[in-house]
Order: sequence, then structure tokens, then C-alpha cells
Amino acid sequence: MNNFSTAVCRLSLVLVFLFVFAGAGQAQSQAVKNAIVAGLACQEIDYDCKIKNFSKAIELDPSIVEVYLERGIAYLRNKNNDLALADLTKALELAPDSARAYHFRGVLNSEMGNFELAIADFDKLIELRPELADPYNNRGYMYRRLGNFRLALEDFDKAIQLYGDSSNAFLAYFNRGLLRCVQGCSDLALADYNKAIELNPNYAEAYVERGSAYDMKGRLDLALADYNRALQLKPGIPQAHNGRGWVYHQQRLFDEAIDEYTTAIRIDPNYATAYCNRGVAYSQIGKYELAIKDDTKALELDPNLNDEIYRSRALAYFYLNDGENAYRDTVTYLKRSGIKGEAAAYGIMIGYLGLRKTGNIDLANTFLRDWLKLLDPEAWSTQILKYFDGQMTAEELLALAKDNDKQTEAHTYIGEILLSENRNSEAFEHFSWVVQNGNKTFIEYTISLEELKR
Repeated sequence: MNNFSTAVCRLSLVLVFLFVFAGAGQAQSQAVKNAIVAGLACQEIDYDCKIKNFSKAIELDPSIVEVYLERGIAYLRNKNNDLALADLTKALELAPDSARAYHFRGVLNSEMGNFELAIADFDKLIELRPELADPYNNRGYMYRRLGNFRLALEDFDKAIQLYGDSSNAFLAYFNRGLLRCVQGCSDLALADYNKAIELNPNYAEAYVERGSAYDMKGRLDLALADYNRALQLKPGIPQAHNGRGWVYHQQRLFDEAIDEYTTAIRIDPNYATAYCNRGVAYSQIGKYELAIKDDTKALELDPNLNDEIYRSRALAYFYLNDGENAYRDTVTYLKRSGIKGEAAAYGIMIGYLGLRKTGNIDLANTFLRDWLKLLDPEAWSTQILKYFDGQMTAEELLALAKDNDKQTEAHTYIGEILLSENRNSEAFEHFSWVVQNGNKTFIEYTISLEELKR
């Protein structure tokens, strides 16, 4: 299953599998019966054995619904999706009211990403067996994947009602918790995860997701405890390592965080969120080339992972004095994300200063003015951009900086303008002030430190 970020990033296929063989009622030859019995006698995970024997039965008698169904299930579990779909569809042609066939074809369609077709199958299953909780749980998951949160919530609520006191309800509680966390990880989401864990204390994924919910609420000690418990129950869950890494990250234990992200990536080399998080950590310890490499890999794996990754990579390029790429990534970030809160204004600063580093002052000024007119004119960050645009002096900007955080930013960006004007000694005075007196957690501190190194 996938776990965040952030961002990042949290899907979990939690579909309930039913396996109850319904014996065929047709008169069959002994050879057909022998093939069916042999297929049923195969080891549970020996799908090749099942497929071989059920294929023999179908060759001898192609009219038996249950054999297509059982071979289709074997194909599904053996990841032969196209063959599984053909068999399950054939079973439904022969028996249009087969609840099991609709169930497994719904599961298969969900795994193939055919969410609307999966919903149609679960609709039919619910029509045939309205007393079953599982189809509501599974259809709710499909609705969540399609972004229809209202219908998803209705289905999870219905599933929980039908499960009653059964311990099987843990999946519906878990899925409802995931849904509620998509909408902000409220206390209701935590209550759902708590109930899922109460019903199934060994369900590692529930600890991972509850850990993520605690993380989002700033309860890092509880988050870490849940990630640790998940790894005790099920070693090798990449999302738990990523989550534990993010806890360490927020505690500024960057080496420990990087170790956790690296473990997550080793377990799942296609885990884009872990690359993204490791890239941020590398940037924060000054390993900017590695940060850029990880950010780039994350975007290769998931181009829609998180708009912020472009701003993160732009900063890494800027720290390396690569203004052209810093500007390029800033433009991508702004086009994708637009003007959202303070982050956009600081992105504009990096894009503008990146262009000044390339010497393209005219384009820098055009870029600045195009975006400046869209911002809140009273915001502190807008005052910095007005300074860039020549609407106020450095002294006037510093006079507006009433606290250490604003002074950290003002000195840094005044230094950057002076540096672009080749007034290096004056610029270094401002950068030195930041390194000696500024907020060390701000990106402006890192900018000042890197400029002084050069």
C-alpha cells in the first residue's frame, strides 16, 4: 500500500477476497471430475497447478461455470489479468447471476485501474447479495479512488453497519479512516484507525496510517511508536520507514532520516515519495547534487507527485548558483500551483534572482512584474518583491522588518541584489549578518551561507 506525505501521495487496495467453491451440478464424466478434484487439491498458492487442471476440465467440458470461475481466480492471483478477465467474463456469460464472479471481476477491474467497471461489478453484486458487507467496502474504495468522497463515505458507513460486531469490520474502519485523512485527518479518522486496530491488533498497515495521522497533528512521539509497531508486525513496509524518516526529519535528525528513506527506497525502488523526502533532507545538509538527483527521480516516477518538489529543486539549483535551472523550476512550480499562500511569493523571489544570476535583467524584471501584480499588496513577502522592483530602498525594507525572521529575509535578499550589481563587499555584510544573527531554520540562512562560501 502507498503512504505521505506529503504529499505526498496515500492509496491502499483493501479488497475482501471470498473463496468458497460451489460444486458443479451438471452430469460430468469421471475425467472432468478428476481434473476438477485435482485442481482443488493443489496447494493454495500453486496457481500453475490449478490452471493446468482447470484447463484440462474446460477442454473436456467447456460448459461448467465454476471451472471458469476457479481458473479465473487462479489467473488473477497469478497476475495474468487478461486471462483472468476472459475467464470471469465467460463465467458470467454462463451464469449471469454468479455473485462470486462479479466479486472477483470487480477485484480484477480495480487492480487493472478500471475503477468504473469495478463499481459496475460491485453494483451488481450488491443487487444480488445486499446483505453482504464486503461489496460496500470494496465499492467505497473505488469511489474514493475516483474522488467521489461522499459516495465512498456512504458505502463505508453501510459496510460497517452490515459487519456489525464482526472483526472483519476492521477493513471498513481502516478505509473510512483513509478517506477522512484525505480530507484532513480529523479526530474521526483517528477514531477509525483506533477501531481498526482494536478489531485487528496485528494489522500493520493500520499502524502506518495512524502514525501518519499523528504526524499530521504534530504528535511525533505517537507517530514514531506506531511506525515502530508496524515494522515489528511486518518488517519491510516501505511506508513505515518513510514515515519514521519524516519524524526524524522534523526533529532535524537528517542522517537518521536519510537512512530511513534509503531503506524505503531499497525495499521499493519505485517509491517516489521517499525519493522526494530524501531529496529535501539532502538539501538541508548541503548535499545539493544528491538532492537534485532525488527530486528528479521522484518526478520521473510520479510527475504529479507534488508541486512543491519543483520549488525544492529550484532552491537546490539556486544554492549551487545555477540560476537558469532555478528559474526554470520556479516557472514550472508557479504554472502548476499558482498563487497559493506565501510559498508562491518566495518562489517568485528565487525565479527572479535566478534570472539575475544569468545576467538577463530584462527578463527578470518582466517575470517579476507579471507575478507581482497578482499578490496581496500588504503581505510582507510582497514588500520584498517591491524592493526588487525598485519601489522602495533597502533602508525602507529593513525598517519594515520588525522581527528577527523578517530581518533574516530582508538582509538576505538585499545581499542578493547587491551581489547581482557586483557590490560584493556590501552584499557580504548582509549575508554575514544573517549567518551571525539570523534564523538558522530559514532557507535564507542557507542562501547566505552558500553565498559566503563562494
